[in-house]
Amino acid sequence: MLLVVTSPALAAITVTGTKHDLSANPSIKGGLSACAYCHGAHNNTVTQIPLWGRTDDSNEYTLYASTTIRATVESPGTMTRVCLSCHDGTIAFDAVLGSIGTSGNDMNTLFPDSPAIIGRDLSDDHPVGVSVSTNSAGLRDAATITGAGLRLYAGKVECASCHDVHGSGGYASFLRLDPANSKLCQTCHIK
Repeated sequence: MLLVVTSPALAAITVTGTKHDLSANPSIKGGLSACAYCHGAHNNTVTQIPLWGRTDDSNEYTLYASTTIRATVESPGTMTRVCLSCHDGTIAFDAVLGSIGTSGNDMNTLFPDSPAIIGRDLSDDHPVGVSVSTNSAGLRDAATITGAGLRLYAGKVECASCHDVHGSGGYASFLRLDPANSKLCQTCHIK
């Protein structure tokens, strides 16, 4: 399958110059271009992500748990697993196109104190794998959420619901919407 970018808006999306530009970090091995650490031509193993080329993250995770949550938290979906393929800290940055990557070329080893390492314990992070439906107490409906600029994947909240790896929202932490005054949170949560 050949991906042809015809939209100027899509052509402008890039990680170049951001923290996700792994080619600019001398600590990270691989010698790949900015895009090649995540994307690989003709290797689309994940259909939701054009030309996804990272090695699949098959780790198991401890899920979010709270006595106050009124929804079922399921295993992370595809759009969260792709984020965790770096951010759980265990998979080499250059584990692309089926390669296992270079030993010691992962976040846990190279950046052991980084707050960007989420790890495999998701119990203290915002829940992912949560369905948004008209019956979700305390949450806005899916059309309102997506209409405001957030994304749902198969009707669920995933990392990429609020974060855009390419930083197109222009906010800190690659957020899609402005977090000031809880605007981002209140896009989904009724408080």
